[in-house]
Amino acid sequence: MLAEGSTDDRGFSVAPSVLEIDAADVTPAVTEEAFGPLVVVVRYDDVAGIARALDQVPHSLTASIHAEADETELVGALVEEVRDRAGRIVFDGYPTGVRVAWAQHHGGPWPATNTQHTSVGPTAIRRFLRPLAWQNAPESVLPFELRDADPGIPRRIDGVLSVPSVA
Repeated sequence: MLAEGSTDDRGFSVAPSVLEIDAADVTPAVTEEAFGPLVVVVRYDDVAGIARALDQVPHSLTASIHAEADETELVGALVEEVRDRAGRIVFDGYPTGVRVAWAQHHGGPWPATNTQHTSVGPTAIRRFLRPLAWQNAPESVLPFELRDADPGIPRRIDGVLSVPSVA
């Protein structure tokens, strides 16, 4: 690691940074992807504060939860907050820094890339999808997106694409 203000033999320099912010002050600008040694510390008073801050964070492949062993109630509440925001929840660990985003690309050899998707980027999510059929299920147990009421998302009904109108 380089000391602040120093350079290596190639001319690169880097200064590690810590951004500390209150959960109420989190904005989309704070959640932008950053490259280099940066950590964002968000201070909160309760799970509702965490939820408000998470509303500013784009959905991601992973979410990490760090907690003490005796904080089971808090961990349960955090899981409820992140389960629909991420495809993998990491407990007391750090994932690789990959996001499902149009700017993310991987041009590596098989199996990272094939004609259907890559290991990162917007089509990578296809690798983690699992089709599920709901045969003769009562509407009350169906996910909201599959119920008869218009969920406001594109979907196929009896094979016909239905796209909601934009107001």
